[in-house]
Amino acid sequence: MSLVHYGFSLAGSSHVAANTGCQDSHYAVSVTGSNSNMIVAAVADGMGSARYRCSADGSKIATKAAVDFIARLYSPRASTQSLELLMVSAFRFALAALKKRALSEEMLLEDYSTTLTAVILSNEQLVYGHLGDGGIVGLDQTGTFHRITEQQKGEFCNQTNTINTGIDELVTGSLNTRLCSVLLMTDGVYEYICDSLMTNYDPPLRAAFLRSFMDNSVLGLHSQPLAQEMVEQMEAYFFNGDGSQITTDDITMLGIVDTQQVPAIREEAYYCTNYLEEALRSQKQGVYKLLANTAQHKQVDVKTQGDGGSNVAQK
Repeated sequence: MSLVHYGFSLAGSSHVAANTGCQDSHYAVSVTGSNSNMIVAAVADGMGSARYRCSADGSKIATKAAVDFIARLYSPRASTQSLELLMVSAFRFALAALKKRALSEEMLLEDYSTTLTAVILSNEQLVYGHLGDGGIVGLDQTGTFHRITEQQKGEFCNQTNTINTGIDELVTGSLNTRLCSVLLMTDGVYEYICDSLMTNYDPPLRAAFLRSFMDNSVLGLHSQPLAQEMVEQMEAYFFNGDGSQITTDDITMLGIVDTQQVPAIREEAYYCTNYLEEALRSQKQGVYKLLANTAQHKQVDVKTQGDGGSNVAQK
């Protein structure tokens, strides 16, 4: 077996302080046959506000329902198009499972609001489904990292699509190539790794950080038991190590690693993030300029009002 997986979900410090617990979930199943090795995996982020009282249950129900549905119906002979259709059906099955739970508990469906991101990974291809503000990153044999999905955001920064209300916004796709590893994340850690300030740079993510979670020359994973043992070290890093400063939100990471593939090491500059300092300075300068212009306009308005020019002020 060449594919192994690891995963963890940790409550963020803000959720610990609010005593709301972890609203994230992850789930994976390995399917091994005589001529195939495939892993189905999913992560989800429950909308953990007081409005959504059962969102932690929602994320658990959605991940398990989608993954088990795919694992039960998967065929190694299926075409890529058929697998993408299977992914769509899995998301709809997960939604049906949430509706069933809400009905049995006499709750509203929105009480179980959750995002959902899932993959079918074999040695030959990746098929994915994505709904929400989490994301997927892939690592190929050249050592290049790829942002496979993009966050789905609403009009406001804290809005995103959920399986409960945005099923029609589901994005599916595929990559017909052998990847060294794939990493699924909820937004707490995804927004750090794929910072929006990095979008126009190469690479558009924190490559050096990702190597510790995706590059098997660093991980040294050769079996499923070893992958599970590695989880404790990863949790410790985010719970009380340097990673504890990354986010106050819940953190979920689910990695799938091909133990027979070791990616090449890129040039040193590829792993450097010094340009982020420049991007941050540019962002701050833009904010300061906006504030200065706003203050200047307010002064002009006040002066105009004093001169009897009320039309400009009202506009």
